Amino acid sequence: MSRVTRRRGEGGQATIEMIGIIPLAALIAGAIIQLYLVGYAAVAAESASRLAAREASKGMSASAAESVGRGDVVTIFEPEVEVRSGNLSDSGEEPSVDPSGVADAVSARATLTVPFLGIGVKGLNYEVTRYTVMPETD
Repeated sequence: MSRVTRRRGEGGQATIEMIGIIPLAALIAGAIIQLYLVGYAAVAAESASRLAAREASKGMSASAAESVGRGDVVTIFEPEVEVRSGNLSDSGEEPSVDPSGVADAVSARATLTVPFLGIGVKGLNYEVTRYTVMPETD
């Protein structure tokens, strides 16, 4: 029978190496999850603002269009959708429309809160905002 002998002082080395790797692997997995959530929220916010602006431009009331926009988003992101005729504000952050080319315009803003690692830690959450401006149609 062959016998495996261990040198003194090497017992438990694999356990120590594993304990060192687990936090690094968890950090990398958390970063991947957070990047996915931010990317998904950006796409969802764009879709929600576009949908709300489209519905409002077809004559739907602002509150109904906001509700339609919110309904398009997963509730984990706590969506806020705002629809108005014309530009949303004069802050310069929102897109603007040249009034000479369009009679009336409808603006929509969708803001989604991305929870930190999907669980939400106050102060570490990230907001994604997207704007859409569409001409009113009959």
